[in-house]
Amino acid sequence: MWFIQPVLRNVSRWILIGLLALTVGGQWFILQSAAWAGMIVSYSKSATLTEAIGKTFDGQHPCPLCKFVARSQGHEKKQEMQQPPKADFFLNAVFVVRFGLRPFAGHPPAQVLVLARCEAPPLPPPRAV
Repeated sequence: MWFIQPVLRNVSRWILIGLLALTVGGQWFILQSAAWAGMIVSYSKSATLTEAIGKTFDGQHPCPLCKFVARSQGHEKKQEMQQPPKADFFLNAVFVVRFGLRPFAGHPPAQVLVLARCEAPPLPPPRAV
């Protein structure tokens, strides 16, 4: 069972990374990258590689996948603009955290540390750095 724990930790990290990527629109980046790669391959069959790259990124020759990505991104932005702002209860709530005033064992209280830092620097200044 000891060997399952690192595997689950790695799987959970990749799932979290994937979900975060989907949250910020990473699916459109992946689709657009795939479209560009396919366009470069298809255009390079009839022209040189530099011409194929130029045709891919000039904006004059979009493929159907590029058009789909552009439509979908525009549709998502329109939906975001039309929705009314949501009340965020986490930001509106006030949380008060109170810490004890006891110092850790072996450490002086914070007031003593602050006073010790307010002393003037030694004269003349140290030369060894």
